[in-house]
Amino acid sequence: MKELRSSCEVRTATDDTAMIQDKDNADATIQRSKANTMRLLIADDHALVRDALATFLTSSENYEVEMADNYDDAVRKMTTAGHFDLALIDIVMPGMDGISSIEKIVQAFPETNVVAISGNATTALMHRVIAVGGKGFIPKEISLRSFPTILRMIHAGETFLPYIKGPIIKPARDSEGALTGGSPSLLPVEIRTLQLASVGWTNKEVAWEFRSTEVLIKMHMRNACSKLGAKNRTHAVMLARQLGLF
Repeated sequence: MKELRSSCEVRTATDDTAMIQDKDNADATIQRSKANTMRLLIADDHALVRDALATFLTSSENYEVEMADNYDDAVRKMTTAGHFDLALIDIVMPGMDGISSIEKIVQAFPETNVVAISGNATTALMHRVIAVGGKGFIPKEISLRSFPTILRMIHAGETFLPYIKGPIIKPARDSEGALTGGSPSLLPVEIRTLQLASVGWTNKEVAWEFRSTEVLIKMHMRNACSKLGAKNRTHAVMLARQLGLF
């Protein structure tokens, strides 16, 4: 009987130790998850856009999302709901005074990466957002699947601008062949391919984004390298960044 009780006691102690270790592991996992969670404010008066983006992000990534539908509500949330890592602000929602309101939010919340979103993506507007301290500009027509990559890039300290449509000129080079200004005659798809490559996307992932094939993506990359005079894709990405293409 003594041996039986001793055996039971040993098993119980072992089980208790295992339970404590499991709890510690679970607590550590929760803490890591919280540490990797990005707090995001989505401020947009279009409920369909706002809700679709919030649903997509919270179902696919570690995001804690708050939402607002006007300027005053956005400022109130940013003041009372604690620190946000990123704030996506619609430029034309109620209460907004365009770029001036973006600048006010940037100045009031310097620890938050403020990103403008709009259905009106012009070069001048995008550059004005960056000039007042915004960390990026995201057109509303961009695919939902692109958001996680864009947000991670901004959260890591990068500035995001979409590729610019319209006429593009050849780059100027000095006597030693160095780029001196201007933009190369890249197609939008070539610029976007370089932009995705710059944040680590593989040719297969880029093909999936474009609903294309790896063969075509490789062709776009080769064309971009040729137009930029780049030795390889890494060199092409560096030159594209130097030219301000993204």
